[in-house]
Amino acid sequence: DVDEDKKYISKRLKSFSEYCIDGIYNFRLKTLKEKWTEIASYIPSTFAKKQLKDFIEYIVKEKNGKRVYFENGSVYDKRFNILRRRELLTNNTLLDSTLVEILLSGASEVELCSPLSESEEKYIKELYGSRIILSDNYFSTSKKT
Repeated sequence: DVDEDKKYISKRLKSFSEYCIDGIYNFRLKTLKEKWTEIASYIPSTFAKKQLKDFIEYIVKEKNGKRVYFENGSVYDKRFNILRRRELLTNNTLLDSTLVEILLSGASEVELCSPLSESEEKYIKELYGSRIILSDNYFSTSKKT
């Protein structure tokens, strides 16, 4: 689905050197906008705890080959650019959540360069399981027990 959308978008944008995001999205990509609107309409406005967990597990499972890195409270992409996607959310209670940043990144793998909080570690283990990588310096920065 995503690859198909990427091809559709790249065909529509090929001839432009400057972009007006609203114009491109509302006119050139109108079909894609309608598709995304329809898909989004299937997602309920509220989830029961189990439904939310199942939905997040589905999203994470579908991701392919994208690794993010966690170190000292920040999440980085493959070029080590700090990710701040959670700042786009209107719910300010989620702004300090590393877990939210990792989920919003669309990661299929998480490399831990330093320890997460205990609660976030629990959920990362649950969602990513064998797709968690511990970097070489992870144990030198681990909490002492």
